[in-house]
Amino acid sequence: MAIVVFMPEDAFETPLGWRQLKRRFAMISRLGYDGVELLIENPRGVDVEKLKRLAESCNLEIPAIGTGPTYLRYGLSFVDLNQKIRRAAVKRVKNYLTLASKLNALVIIGLIRGKIGADASYKRAWRRVKHCLSKCALDAEDFGVMMALEPINRYETNIINTVDEASQMVDELQSDQVKVMADTFHMNIEEASIAEALLRAWERLIHVHVADSNRLAPGMGHLNFSEIISTLKAIKYNGYVSAEILLRPSFPIAAQKTIEYLMKMF
Repeated sequence: MAIVVFMPEDAFETPLGWRQLKRRFAMISRLGYDGVELLIENPRGVDVEKLKRLAESCNLEIPAIGTGPTYLRYGLSFVDLNQKIRRAAVKRVKNYLTLASKLNALVIIGLIRGKIGADASYKRAWRRVKHCLSKCALDAEDFGVMMALEPINRYETNIINTVDEASQMVDELQSDQVKVMADTFHMNIEEASIAEALLRAWERLIHVHVADSNRLAPGMGHLNFSEIISTLKAIKYNGYVSAEILLRPSFPIAAQKTIEYLMKMF
């Protein structure tokens, strides 16, 4: 099991940023987690050897790297009508893939898809996303890195909202480097049945995010995690289950609640 940690650009540039990262890794290790999933603003600004030493000293893996800040902070996306912006987004993903290859991590493709504008065609937007993903898949193959395509709810993006839509894109790409991931928070909004969606995607599923219906720690909302975990067991899912949650009331409490609640079910 892993938990998502945001890594700001100054994590390796200031003593304060580095101390905070060290404290979080140490705490996550003490709680019994196996890994830390990193949400990284600047993949080229990471001191890889320093990060690897930190992870190893805490007996933690880095199973995945999130790319969301590329869209949220820099506005780069696959769906943009401007070809230069799309190319910049693909180049940015290549930087993430380079980093992931050194950390033995996969790369998550979520918000970097962007949002389709009111004046744009869904079919053409789908083709733009597919074209960008195909370029990224070639880079992923060169680096030997897997990519996880994350369906995200309709309020955050309007392309690839459901697991079935992610599966369709993966099938169209025909790349061994691109698989599907699932996030229980988004699935609660978009899927008629989380369990049935997981069953349909079982052959393509490579990574799972967990959060309750309110994005808080599992057990603090109304999702049926017993059914979700039972389904993952039934499909013999053996990848990481990673908590991407709102850290309320605090990081330590949310992290502890998550692992204590879910480990009873595994």
